[in-house]
Order: sequence, then structure tokens, then C-alpha cells
Amino acid sequence: PCSPKATSNRRDNVNPTWNETLVFDVDEAEPVSQISITVIDKDLHERDEIIGSTVIQLPPGRGSVTYEYALTTSSGTAAGFIAVSIFLQYDDAPVLPVTAPSPPLAPPLTPVTKAANKKALIVGINYLTWSQGKLGGCINDANNMYTLLTTHFGFPETNVLKLTDDAEDPSLMPTTANIRKGFEWLFRDAQAGDVLFFHYSGHGSQVADKTGTEEDQLNECLCPVDMDWGDNMITDDEIHRVFVDE
Repeated sequence: PCSPKATSNRRDNVNPTWNETLVFDVDEAEPVSQISITVIDKDLHERDEIIGSTVIQLPPGRGSVTYEYALTTSSGTAAGFIAVSIFLQYDDAPVLPVTAPSPPLAPPLTPVTKAANKKALIVGINYLTWSQGKLGGCINDANNMYTLLTTHFGFPETNVLKLTDDAEDPSLMPTTANIRKGFEWLFRDAQAGDVLFFHYSGHGSQVADKTGTEEDQLNECLCPVDMDWGDNMITDDEIHRVFVDE
């Protein structure tokens, strides 16, 4: 009973949006119970591609409702969602047959899973207090990584912990204890789908393997600012245990 109508084209390739009204005049003798919506990617000089489609069941009566509807491809694969506001207005209220069931309300889209939580631990050590082995660019590496993550990759500043040996706050010095606390903070309340990032810029070394599990009898290790070749170091075994086993 209604002719197809189309919105104008949109050129936004990332987040296309439509904000326009389509008006359908419906004949009382042929009431409409649903509207079909199809989203099409129209390419110039190329074949149009159907992104997805959905069918909206119109609610009975008059008034306004807004729902999110799931789009699916012809094979039934999920293809995102579309938000639609429906405003029904009648010149004369329709009279439905007593035996006719009321058209079902379209179910809202299942709530989208919350966005992944992003956290990062960044360590940069120039070894400013060491008499030998000082480095010149590791703090810069840490600062640049902080800017990259918060500016370009959507990491909230409150979710990025940066430890550098020019910090005035002792809790932000890249000591062995603070790096281990950073590991604990990084994985605290982590859930499937979260993005956890660890960056280290500083000295690395090797120490004797006391477990007998390394073929070369050596463990690789990170060198915190208080490295003492004893307890104050972070071995690859410890990193594997924290990042993988636990």
C-alpha cells in the first residue's frame, strides 16, 4: 500500500548518519503493520552492496516511539544496528477488528556490551642516579608512548600509569616494587575483551637461571632503577607468570 522511499546519500565512510523525515500516506482501507528498512552502500560506477536490513513492526495507536533495530545480512549475519523514531498520526483513529491481534512491538536491540576497558603501564628509565650505564632517551620514549596512547588510541589518562626516574613522586619511580605494583594494577578487575598494554624502555640483561629450565642456563630480565642483581630485578619468568599463568 506504500511506495518505497529513500533518504539522500551520505558520504561519511565511518559513521554515516541520517537525520531526515520520511512521510508515508497510508490508506485506511489497507492499514500498514510494518516497514522494511534496507541500508545500501552505493558506490559510483560499481555495484551497490546491501549492508543489512530489518523489518519494523508498527505499534498500534498513535504517538512516538524510538527503538534500535538490529541489521542483518541476507545470510542472517549481524551487520550493526539502526536507530529509528516512529511517529504515528491518524486523521481518524483506525478501527481494528475485534478478532485481530495487536501488532507486536518491535523488540529493542540487545544492549551493546560495554566498551573494552583500556589500561597501560609505561616504564622509562634513564638511570639518572647511576654512575655508569646512563641512558638518554628512555624517559622520552615513555612520554611519547603516553601521548600516543591517550591521543590516538583512546586510552583514558586516568588509565595510564607512567613510571620514570625523573618523577618527583616516589610512588612513580620505576623501582622493582613499583613495577610489580604496576603489574598488579594493570590486571586488577580485568575482563575478557579489555586492552592491557605494557611498555618498557630501559636496560635489559641476563642472569643465571636457578630453576634449570633454560637451555642456555640464563634468564632474561628487565633492569629497574634499583637493580641489584638479587631480588631487585624483573625476570622473564616473572613476566610470563604475571601476564600468562595468573
